Amino acid sequence: MGPINRWMVGGILALALIVRVFYQAAASDRMDRLVIADMRTYDKLAVNLIQNGYYGLFDKPWSYRPPLYPFFLSIVYRVFGHSRSIARVIQAGLAALSALLVFYIAREIIGETGALMAAFLTAADFSLIHLSGLFLSENLYIPLSLLLILLLLNGFQNPKIITFVAAGIAGGLAALCRPTVIPFLFLSILVPILGGDCFAPAGYAMTDENSGLAITVGKRKRGRAIGGWAVMILAAGLTIAPWTIRNWRLQHAFVPVSTNAGTMLWMGLHPGATGGYHYPKENNPLYDMEDEVERNRAGIRESARFVFRYPGEFFRLAAVKMGIFWRGYLFTWSGRQWAIYGLLGLGGLLLSIRYWRRWLLLYVYLAAFVGPHLFVHSAARYRLPLHPLIAIWGAFLILRIWEKFNVRTRK
Repeated sequence: MGPINRWMVGGILALALIVRVFYQAAASDRMDRLVIADMRTYDKLAVNLIQNGYYGLFDKPWSYRPPLYPFFLSIVYRVFGHSRSIARVIQAGLAALSALLVFYIAREIIGETGALMAAFLTAADFSLIHLSGLFLSENLYIPLSLLLILLLLNGFQNPKIITFVAAGIAGGLAALCRPTVIPFLFLSILVPILGGDCFAPAGYAMTDENSGLAITVGKRKRGRAIGGWAVMILAAGLTIAPWTIRNWRLQHAFVPVSTNAGTMLWMGLHPGATGGYHYPKENNPLYDMEDEVERNRAGIRESARFVFRYPGEFFRLAAVKMGIFWRGYLFTWSGRQWAIYGLLGLGGLLLSIRYWRRWLLLYVYLAAFVGPHLFVHSAARYRLPLHPLIAIWGAFLILRIWEKFNVRTRK
């Protein structure tokens, strides 16, 4: 990276941090009023870890929510006191780190110029700016998932055990934050099997003249990449294992991360489901169940029964959920900006199909992330971890348009 680009990266990271800190300061009262529902639960879990020394609510330990984000908040509160403003500043720092990771991921695929564009789009994304002021697990999950993607990109290109071990640790931590990453951990095996080593080298500019570039991987290197993937899965499992053992001792049942899957599935798949949050008291077999393990099992069982009994309703709800998942708040700044970002990302995604091998890991992540949201209840917030990748596709589209424009003006 040249000195000018190094300064530009630093400027983008500073922009990401400063804009978020100023926004949080200007909207601090509103942010405090928004500490409700999930945000209030995360805050209470963190405080309870400090005051009572166990992870749970209602005067007893539990396993309902993934633990990493509340533990992260509890560390912040232990060091700085119960200061929500400092916690938000630290989350702004995590957002700046995410922009840096986006730069490195994009540089592997579309080169340095496109990577700068992608990092800037991530830094200026108002949805992500607003997110940094909220006490939601996405703030920690996003940099962890981006680190996982970057390490896998590097690992599949240049298979080294240490890279896959680091990817496994990142993936395990991401799963302890939001288990929706687990399908991606397993499905990422498709990259060395189907795509091979067809990523752009650092600084590479993807143009029509070299669009046919494809590095054919020998059987030996592909075997090393697949072996590295197995190491990654093992490392992820070992990272999650201490929490799974804790849950076994507490619940006397196999609970890898949390017991909320059944509830999430039932809210998305039951007679009368709306596609969004819907947890009524009436005709709700889970409502009065106090044992969280049994509630989880019942939710999974009832949801599976619903899919097999009403397949047409399942597909109708899936379409509704995707509408909720991808929509923006059209009468707000965030929604208007998302309309632009979303269209740029969609255009870049369609254009990238021509170079599908280089983008395969991002395709797999996109499919593995969206897939589970066809089953659970949906919300626009659940889309936010995809915004950094959408920024990369958007930057790719801008880059290609710029390249075409330059070719025409030279003629």
